[in-house]
Amino acid sequence: MTRNPFTRTAALAGAAAIGASAHSLLAQEYSFTKVADSALDDFDPFSTGAPSLSDTGYVAFGTLSADQSSSRVLRSGADLARPLVVIGDDQVNNEIGSFFNTVSVNNAGQVSMWATISGPVFERILRGNGGPLELIAEASDNEMFNFMSVITSISDSGTVAWQGELNRAGFPQGLFTGNGGPVDTIFSTDSSDFTSSFAGPMINNAGQIAFRASTTTSDGDAIFRYDGGSSFVTIVDSSGPFSSFFDDEPAINDLGDVAVIAFSDDFSTSYVLVGNGVGAAVAVADTSGALESINNAGINDQGQVAFSATFDDFFTQGIFTGPDLVADRVIGTGDELDGSVVTGVAMFREGLNDSGQIAFLAFLDDGRAVVGVATPDCAADFNGDGVVDTRDVLAFLNAWNADDSASDCTGDGTLDTRDVLCFLNLWNAGC
Repeated sequence: MTRNPFTRTAALAGAAAIGASAHSLLAQEYSFTKVADSALDDFDPFSTGAPSLSDTGYVAFGTLSADQSSSRVLRSGADLARPLVVIGDDQVNNEIGSFFNTVSVNNAGQVSMWATISGPVFERILRGNGGPLELIAEASDNEMFNFMSVITSISDSGTVAWQGELNRAGFPQGLFTGNGGPVDTIFSTDSSDFTSSFAGPMINNAGQIAFRASTTTSDGDAIFRYDGGSSFVTIVDSSGPFSSFFDDEPAINDLGDVAVIAFSDDFSTSYVLVGNGVGAAVAVADTSGALESINNAGINDQGQVAFSATFDDFFTQGIFTGPDLVADRVIGTGDELDGSVVTGVAMFREGLNDSGQIAFLAFLDDGRAVVGVATPDCAADFNGDGVVDTRDVLAFLNAWNADDSASDCTGDGTLDTRDVLCFLNLWNAGC
């Protein structure tokens, strides 16, 4: 069965469906929902950050207006609903110089963001939900920080995590959290074993934080997890087969599992690693085959991983949920989408939620960019009626008896009783 998931366009209340996939047991299929469109929503395609997605279906991203005169942070309603909500706009928030185009969103729809400030304050970390922006921290000559990381992360409690440089002798760096009151210092490099720490940390709903830093004992940078108090766990470092160069933006789920992009010692291969501090981190994908680079990765509470990557031709891009570049492919260059053709795609570490939905930014050959969400179809819904019941078993058995390749559940090219067992396992698992 040929995989062509972008063959139909239909209208939905509150959001636009931009594709529907054919049924297959050989690979996870997806339905696609358009959350934002640069032509309809007045934003510049090439100034737009890859979106964040909450479990409750809030999608948030930063961008410039189409004429690049205004810097904005935009967010959908819950369940991907339109119209978009303006979280921040430098034409309204006059003190704002510009917002960074990558933001974080939680299940309540709160968005954390970094912004430059016009005046004696250099920059701020802010939190918003459609009303007045709330100050979390700021950098200036007279404040605690000299500057702060542009990548922030927000938990469901509204706590924001970031890394920054302190405005005091030696300009020590550190890891910090805030919730609108006094800033909490997790550590600073002038009073701990950490020697450098400036990247984009991520906080989970248990208060654990994944971050990149160096220590007095690590050979270069490593990836750590803060577990509270004075407890820090090493997720991966350069003592094994990996170099000391790791992605700035590790992802963490609520179980404390961390996903990060790493390089081999000779820099010939990059990997998506998953670890929790117990045993060695495991590579779930790498660039030893057709991929040139892995660009971003996320992990959800089910342990599912999604990542964006570029192929060896330096042009073709895709988003994947595993190492099989065919069976695990979600969307990529050359796919038909919303009446056009995808020329490039991007995702952020917070683009994968616990339902397996994936938020992405797609560039189209008609000059537009769209922010979309891929929602996994249910593999057990064999007849495609939206309900998993005995009719799906009968539909599968009819296809199997008719020697239909759609019933090749195992993907081994042969239809036999193993395919029946494979389908029944899917059906028993439900959706």
